[in-house]
Amino acid sequence: MPLSPRFRSGPFRPGRPLDPRTLGGVRRGLTVVLVAFAILVALRLDETPVGSLTDDAYYVAMARSLAAGHGPVVQAGPDVAAANPGLFPPGYPLMLAPLAYAQPLGLDLLKLVGVLASLAFLGLAWRLGRHDDSTHSVLILAGVALNPWLVAWTGRVTSDVPFAAIALGALLLGRGLVDGRAPSPRRYAAVIVLAGLAMLTRTIGLAVLLAIVASLLGRRRWVRAGVMLAGTAATQLVLLLPGWSAGALWLGDGYREQVLTHHAGLGARAAFMAHNLIGYAQELPVLMIPAFGRPLEARLGAAAVWLQAAVAVALLAVIVIGAVRRRADDPDDATSPVLLWYTGFTLLALANFEGWPSGVQTRLLLPLLPALWWWALRGAPGAGARAVLVVVALVACLGHNAWRVARPLEEASARAGHGFVDPGDGAAWITANTAPGDVIMAQEPLPRHVRLGRPVIALGEPDLVQMEARAARYGARWVLLAPSLEGTPRKLDAAGARWQALLAQTGRTPAWQDPARAISIYCLPVGTD
Repeated sequence: MPLSPRFRSGPFRPGRPLDPRTLGGVRRGLTVVLVAFAILVALRLDETPVGSLTDDAYYVAMARSLAAGHGPVVQAGPDVAAANPGLFPPGYPLMLAPLAYAQPLGLDLLKLVGVLASLAFLGLAWRLGRHDDSTHSVLILAGVALNPWLVAWTGRVTSDVPFAAIALGALLLGRGLVDGRAPSPRRYAAVIVLAGLAMLTRTIGLAVLLAIVASLLGRRRWVRAGVMLAGTAATQLVLLLPGWSAGALWLGDGYREQVLTHHAGLGARAAFMAHNLIGYAQELPVLMIPAFGRPLEARLGAAAVWLQAAVAVALLAVIVIGAVRRRADDPDDATSPVLLWYTGFTLLALANFEGWPSGVQTRLLLPLLPALWWWALRGAPGAGARAVLVVVALVACLGHNAWRVARPLEEASARAGHGFVDPGDGAAWITANTAPGDVIMAQEPLPRHVRLGRPVIALGEPDLVQMEARAARYGARWVLLAPSLEGTPRKLDAAGARWQALLAQTGRTPAWQDPARAISIYCLPVGTD
């Protein structure tokens, strides 16, 4: 019986005895990569305060609500009713909920989901590499594990890394539905659950289902495609539960605006999408060879932009050549079509999406990273070019990680004058000096609520009469003045400075303050002015 064409070379081919020297090298390489990954994650695990990204505050609040049995809703304080935010699907909060139940006010424990998801993602990247040989499997693993974007987002309470692992797991299992073998009910169930969870975790998870179904239809597997569509649709019925969606079964109002209603004209929409695709193409070197980016632009100026564009073109060429070669080498293999369809649908969705907080976000390309390396290693013109690509990429990855460890984000942002303010500043004093039900007035109520463990209502515009009225209405006892999450660390923004001046005019003095971080906490006894 001939050997499977999927494993033409390498120690993993069925029936082929392993070369002890090759196996030893693979094990050593695997150990070095995983140890390096563990060290880098440990060094960067706490670089971003939970709540400073805003998205993570929503996820934590939804997870705590689920743990309390209220559904994936958000409520920071009594001035806003509990509601599903719409822009944040419930899948990731569901993963966080058991940890939130075990430790309701804990935040560090929630990072365990990202760490476990990263390990699963690495295991799947290793599995993908086994289609070639042992060397490729180690190189793909290294390119993914040491990537500074994966290392950074592993320690953040966001859905990026869990989604990447779920999507890749669904695709690699889904290829078993595409090939000629009759899939077992267990495989059907596993693929359907993972595809459904991908859609419940990120809206772009629809690309996972579409990729598998398109691959099935391409091979005329009509029944299997129908089972996938019906089964995955059934997983989305959880959104019909009270509070589990924002008034729509799948797309909330925010997503509909960002996906469907912008650039109504066909020409305007096409131009918008082309512009976005060019932007993502330019980000390819930032993703795979992360020496590129703003620091390099600051040093080299326009030369860095042109160099990045040239490298982007070269990487795209290598990846496309690799994808074509894989299809030509083994047209019966189901892995290539599934990954190609997934990449196409993902890029289509990203190109059509409006509303980035800050331009093109490289993190959105993370789920594609193993496939990009898989294609790039096959597309490189010869062993020498492959070695250069891998060495340059890994040196850039390690250099970027080392640079970020030596220059933590909070300190770097403070020097640059923007971002990454810790919304938990003052939490220790509040925990020690207030009751759990005491209402606090502050800017950015949700991140403060998540970090302070107290109900928080909006401070509003600088107006003492309105403040007194709101304080009396909602029973607020405290006012927290701190730097805005969108402002400069260790400095009050204009509204905060105005509030500070108004409170000083009334003769109030802070019950506690930290001048170095521009934090003040004032007591507002109910019923007094």
